Amino acid sequence: MALGQLPDGLDDFGDLVLDSDPGEPGTLAFAATGLDASGGMGVLDVSGTSPRLVAHDNSQVPGAGDVDLVPGAPEVLINTRNRYAYADGKFSGAGSYEYGGWNGDISPSGLLATSDDRNVAVYRPGTDAPIVIRRVSDNGVGGTTWAPDSSRLFVLQGTDGDGHFLKAITDPARDVPTLKVYAPSTATRAHQLTVSGDLWMTRLPPDTKLQVTRTDLESPSGKALPAVTVKPDGTYSFSDTPPAGGTVTYKVSYAGDADRSAVTVSAKVAVSLASTSLSLNNNGKVYAYGTDVTFTAHLGTTYKNRTVEIWANPYGADKPDKLVRTGTVDSSGDISATVDMTRDTEVTAVFKGDARFKSRTVASTGYAMVKTSTVVSRHYKTAKIGSTSYYWFHKSTDPLLTTTMTYYPGRKQRVDLQVHRAGEWQTPYDSPRYFKLDSNGRSAVSLKSPGASGVRVRMRSSYENKYAGDNVNSTTHGSWKYLYFSN
Repeated sequence: MALGQLPDGLDDFGDLVLDSDPGEPGTLAFAATGLDASGGMGVLDVSGTSPRLVAHDNSQVPGAGDVDLVPGAPEVLINTRNRYAYADGKFSGAGSYEYGGWNGDISPSGLLATSDDRNVAVYRPGTDAPIVIRRVSDNGVGGTTWAPDSSRLFVLQGTDGDGHFLKAITDPARDVPTLKVYAPSTATRAHQLTVSGDLWMTRLPPDTKLQVTRTDLESPSGKALPAVTVKPDGTYSFSDTPPAGGTVTYKVSYAGDADRSAVTVSAKVAVSLASTSLSLNNNGKVYAYGTDVTFTAHLGTTYKNRTVEIWANPYGADKPDKLVRTGTVDSSGDISATVDMTRDTEVTAVFKGDARFKSRTVASTGYAMVKTSTVVSRHYKTAKIGSTSYYWFHKSTDPLLTTTMTYYPGRKQRVDLQVHRAGEWQTPYDSPRYFKLDSNGRSAVSLKSPGASGVRVRMRSSYENKYAGDNVNSTTHGSWKYLYFSN
C-alpha cells in the first residue's frame, strides 16, 4: 500500500517490523524498531480499500526487534516477550513470557517459540510458562520459524562471524526429559542397597512417579518394584535388597504424558554369589587300554540348581569334547559317568550356578595306556633256559619281530634291545630305536643275527609318550621277548 493511504498522523515512521496472521488476513500489526523512532506500535485493519487504525500506542515500545499477532486473541506480542491486548483503540499489558528475546515465531495453531543465545522455549497459547526449553546451540541462535502444521520448528544456529546452519526440531511442543540413575557397581546379596538419580524437564509435574523393574537370575523377565515419587527438586532414590546374585539390572522409567516424552534408563549391579564345592575323582590314575572307568562328581550346597554336567575331552585334536552325562545329583550330592579309556582323557564336571551360588568347573585327568603285542618269528623252537622261556634261533638266522600297537597318525614304536653279558643284561649303544607304525598299527623289525652261538638277547616294544610322535596315551611297555642263538 502507499503511505498516503495510512490514517492521519501515521505517515512519518522510522524502520518498522510488521506481522500478519493467516487466520485474520485483514489485520496487520506494526512496531517501530528505533529507540528514538516515532510510531510506537499499532494494529491496522487492511481489509478495505484504505487502512483503518484499530489500535495505536506511541508510548509502549521504545524500540522493537519483532512483532507478532497472537492467533485467536486480540493481542500483539513484542520481542517475543511482552503481550499487549488491544481494545477500543488502546493497548494494555496482557502478560509476559519467561524466555523472551529478539527472535521468535508464533505458529498458526498459536504455539510460540522464543530463543536466547542457546535455548529455544515453546509455549502453548494462553500460557506464560514454557512447556519446553531445549538447548539447541552453544554458538548463538539466529531465528526460529514454524512449519505450517506446527510439526517442526526450524532454528537458525550460529553467528554472522561463524556462519549459520539450520536445525529442524521434530515434535517441538513435546518436552524430552533427561532421566539419570546411579547404582553401586557392586553389592552383597541379601543386603540392602540404594539406587538414586534425577529427572530433569522444563516443568516437573507434582507427584511425578517413576516405574522401577529389577531383572536378575531369579526374575529374568523382570520384577516390578514399588513406584518411586520424584522430589520437587527432581531427585529420587529407593532402596532394595537383591535376593539373587550375579548381574542385577534396575530399570527406571518415566511414562511421559501429552507434553513430555517417555524415557527409560538402567543401571547394572554386580551382586556377589556364594561359592560351593565341586570335586571329581580319579585324577592322575593310569588305566589299561579300553578300561571303563567311572568318574564321580560331588556337589556341595547350592540354592536351587542341583544339575551337574560331566564332559570327556580325549587327548588329540581329532576328538572334540563330548557330553557324557548331565543330570541331578543324588541325595548325597553325587553323580557318575563312565568313560571308555582309550586315550588320556580330561574329564570335567560343570555346575552352572544358580541365583545364589557361583558356577564351578573342576577337572580330573585319567591316563590310558596303549594296547601292544609283539610276535616273534623265524625261530626253530621255544625252550626254557632256567625258568625263562626263549625263542631259539640258529646263529645265522635274522629274527623277525612284528609289533601291533594302538594306531595314531604318525605314531612310532620304541624297540629296546639288551644282550646278556657277564651275568647281567646290558644295553648296546644303538638302543633304543624307533620304528614307524603302518596304518594298521603294525611294525615289523628284522634283527640281525650275531653269527655266533650261545648269545642271549631280549627285546621289548613300547609306546613312549611324546617321543613316539604324539602324547594322546600314557607310556606303555610291552613284555620282554627272549631270544637265544644256538649253533
